[in-house]
Amino acid sequence: MKKLFCLILLITLVFSLLTVAVYGEGNIKVTVDGRLLSTSSAPVNVGGRVLVPLRDIFNALGASVDWDGSTRTVTAVKSGTNIVLQIGSKSAKVDGISTELDVTAQIINQKTYVPVRFIAESLGAVVSWNSNNNTVAIISPDKVEFSDRTTFNSKFSLSGHVKGSNLVLVQAQKGSQVWSSFLVPSNGVISLNVYLPYGPGSYDLLVAMKNEPGTDRTGNYEYLEQFKTENKDTRDLTYLLPEDGIQSDSQEIIDLARQITKDCSGDYDKTKAIHDWIAQNIAYDVDQLLSGKITVYSSLDALHNKKAICQGYANLNAALHRAIGIKTKVVTGIAIQNDMGETWDNTTETTENHAWNEILIGSRWVIEDVTWDAGAVDSQTNRFQFSLSHKYFDPDPAVFANDHRASTSNTNE
Repeated sequence: MKKLFCLILLITLVFSLLTVAVYGEGNIKVTVDGRLLSTSSAPVNVGGRVLVPLRDIFNALGASVDWDGSTRTVTAVKSGTNIVLQIGSKSAKVDGISTELDVTAQIINQKTYVPVRFIAESLGAVVSWNSNNNTVAIISPDKVEFSDRTTFNSKFSLSGHVKGSNLVLVQAQKGSQVWSSFLVPSNGVISLNVYLPYGPGSYDLLVAMKNEPGTDRTGNYEYLEQFKTENKDTRDLTYLLPEDGIQSDSQEIIDLARQITKDCSGDYDKTKAIHDWIAQNIAYDVDQLLSGKITVYSSLDALHNKKAICQGYANLNAALHRAIGIKTKVVTGIAIQNDMGETWDNTTETTENHAWNEILIGSRWVIEDVTWDAGAVDSQTNRFQFSLSHKYFDPDPAVFANDHRASTSNTNE
């Protein structure tokens, strides 16, 4: 029987916006990248669509505009995009292609008004409507914005629009501590919750896009935006909040954690129940092991596929614990086959190849390696065989150290 190892990817870096087509009555405001758009005349609502003076919106979005009074035609150009509208016509052209309009460009009180959503989206921006305050929010291409620059619950939403579909990295950093998440834009839109788990204070937020296509997280990234945000939540939520690959805020994860632990009397019983459930229900992904093409499993990936490699086991274990308020680390490091004669003196392993967990029960960090307690690969058939063990559940740390060595960056502070 062969013990299970995996490669750990070292990460040196680390929304769908709902648009509503019904507009409220009253004073209408338009914001561009979070700033109120100053207009020469007030925005108006025509048939449920917001129109604004043409020069105000085109200037705000960085487009040059030309007016032909003889044909009553508006032509705007930005970064190679060409928009042509004619007053009263329900057809417009974007780069020579005709598009039907919901509402026409029109003259109102001797001002030329154009439909704000059509103009902004034609220039690559994202548009949303807030019915609570009658505000059209426009986010320019390659711009992101926060729900608020200050949070009182260690969480805020981030949304934006980017060019391309390459992997996007979001990081929130406080001193040497970094929370990170990766996501793939959906039709150029990014949207996610950002968590600030390291207590109150100022955080630097970074948004970057990978230069090359693909989901491999290593590579070169280009900065898109960088901000500062303030967390006024005084709780220490380290190792409790969701992070990349650990979706402890997923309702599916929350419901499962509650179900697994519903008959448990204390946190130690809960962590043992979670350990046993994972070890008995998640198989090791032997095909990935043999292929050498290692993919990082998130907690939801492991749960949905019913299989994982060590990182996926550790992520799922962390997510289930955090979902019920138990602090849990994912620890990466080197593991060796000590029971087959491999020691720290004769091993050739020099890079991280394994992941496990440490769970805070009371004042003590309990070690768990669910991967090695779930079973092993039959060396004859190359098939995984479930075999629940507790050898690596809360072991003596000195004994555990015979075949596990955490990276320095993962040791307890």
